[in-house]
Amino acid sequence: MGVGTHLLNQFKTFTKTLPVNHQVTCYFCFQDFEITLEVFSTINTEIWDCEICCNPNRVSYLINDNTFIFLEISDGNE
Repeated sequence: MGVGTHLLNQFKTFTKTLPVNHQVTCYFCFQDFEITLEVFSTINTEIWDCEICCNPNRVSYLINDNTFIFLEISDGNE
């Protein structure tokens, strides 16, 4: 494996873990807003306040190869 191939493999590994910006629809007011999600190898859950109505949205997701495998928006008050 050449130096270029080694650097390319390191870059591919690094880019898989970059945060992903995604539009979601608020569970409460049904308006779209953008969130930034970290990429994990398991299902992750985060609470995001809606930018419009300020209510908490529970965002559960799994991203694999920059593709959403699972995405669920629910009541963040639970």
